[in-house]
Order: sequence, then C-alpha cells, then structure tokens
Amino acid sequence: MQYTDLERRVFGPYGNGREQVYGDPDAILRRLLHCLDGDPNRFLRDYLADRLFDEAGNETGRDPQKEALAFAATERLLDAARDAFGLVPFDPATGQGVTERQALGVLFGFVDYLDGLKKKRAAPPTSPRLTASPPAAWNTSIISDSSSTGHGCGCNEPGP
Repeated sequence: MQYTDLERRVFGPYGNGREQVYGDPDAILRRLLHCLDGDPNRFLRDYLADRLFDEAGNETGRDPQKEALAFAATERLLDAARDAFGLVPFDPATGQGVTERQALGVLFGFVDYLDGLKKKRAAPPTSPRLTASPPAAWNTSIISDSSSTGHGCGCNEPGP
C-alpha cells in the first residue's frame, strides 16, 4: 500500500545524542501526553511562567516568585523530551549526549512540526493542540528523579 506524504508523517531528522534519527509523531505525542499527565500545554505554559515580556513579546526579566513553578515544569519537559524522543542524556564525563538546550530544541521543533501539519490539514478531533513558543534564545536549534518511576519520565506510573 502506498501512503501519501501527509499520511506517512515522520518527524526529523534530529540528533538523539548518538546519531541523526527520525521519529514517529504519533508515538512521540502519545509518550509526551503520558509523561505530562495528558496536559502538555500546562507544562509548556509553566515553563514560561517566570519570564516577563514587554508588549512586543521581548523577554525583559524574570519573576522570582514564579521561579519554582518554571523550574519544576522545565524538569518535567526535559524528562518527557528525553523519553518521547529517545534522547541520550548528557554525560559530563565524556561530553556525549544531548544537553538541556538541545532537548528543549527538539521538543519545540516538534511543536512547530505539529503546527505545520495542522496548517496542511485539519487535525482529528482527538488530537490535543500543543501550544508554546520558546524564547528567542532557544530558536537556534522538555527532570524528575527517574529512579522514582519505572520509565524515566517522572509521571509516577510504574515502568514495564
């Protein structure tokens, strides 16, 4: 059976810490939803919660009262990104693996990819809409204690 380009959606390539790879967007989204309690938009919003912006959308500073919220959201987004995209965590002893900035870059690249698909055709009604714009500094290219869960994404579900 032949599939059209729109039917055979593939995300990538992106660096996973070892090599350039491609991902199945349906599997990636399913894992993100699982790791982020079914509400990735909440974590994407909270990720930006401590940032202050002017009317033009430029970051002007940070709100220290919301720093803990943004930190917790960043940790969960990083865990979810590593799990959903199969990213190799950064190893300071070797310098190998994906840095936090790179992991967030892959995540935000996926959000942009989903937005592009929605512009090409209407999304199925069951597909959640991920919405977030990374700060401008992240545009060039989503950590709980993984020992507390069986699969490393910080969602408190037992692993396999």
